Amino acid sequence: MRTFIVGLISIPALWAAPAVTTVCASGCDQSSLQIAINNAAAASSGPQVIVLKAGETFDTASGFTLPTRSGSYTGWITLRSSRVSELPAKTRVAPSDTAKMATLRATSGGYTSVLYTSGHPSSYWRLEGLEFTLSTTSLNNTGWLVGIGYGKDEAETEPSRISHHIVVDRCYIHGIAFDNGPRDGIRVNGDNIEVLNSYISEIKPGPLVAAHPVRRGPERRLRARHPGGLPPARRLPARRDGEDRRHHHRPGNPAAGVWRSPRRPDQSSDRH
Repeated sequence: MRTFIVGLISIPALWAAPAVTTVCASGCDQSSLQIAINNAAAASSGPQVIVLKAGETFDTASGFTLPTRSGSYTGWITLRSSRVSELPAKTRVAPSDTAKMATLRATSGGYTSVLYTSGHPSSYWRLEGLEFTLSTTSLNNTGWLVGIGYGKDEAETEPSRISHHIVVDRCYIHGIAFDNGPRDGIRVNGDNIEVLNSYISEIKPGPLVAAHPVRRGPERRLRARHPGGLPPARRLPARRDGEDRRHHHRPGNPAAGVWRSPRRPDQSSDRH
């Protein structure tokens, strides 16, 4: 007689369902976007997804912040519109898509951002299907709508304190026609930063696009002040380590609208 022994092998899950937090004025998990962001940054597990109700407006007088992590979960945290699935992947958005987006607005002038990184570092954040703009004209906003890193901040004294792995995907980032400011659409002082399939316009003053080193550090500023958004692809100045930075965008190409910063070899984008 033959005897067969069947054993059960426990295999740990390689994928976990995301922890989803909905944000809206009423009837959602949170009514405060900043509290939802802070809770996600303090989470012990993930992935973390914050879903903002499309069509709603989230105003800030001092800027929403993406902090450093305080919890044990260090993977991706995503802020997205509740209708982001209606914005086709790998396709550049247009101003006509705003009904499918949640809108984040700055209500004050000066150097106030709509959203910026506040940690040293802030890392592994994704922004999907969001509109970033000003609440009204005559704010004299001379800052940037989205700020990634500081560049000249005394706290960024070594590579480990520089913000990294931040993705801006299918977002509409713009000022107001015939108004003064903002100065920059996206200010980039970080590594492994990607701007994908996004539409940037009505940024003043400045050229159509200025993506260049400013003072010290790897800062890049993305500007556009005409309805066509960003101009054709061109090579940016090389880094000191010889690695090129390129701004990829060709108007009329629906798969364009891509800008990536260099990838540091000591950082992986494979976190979940």
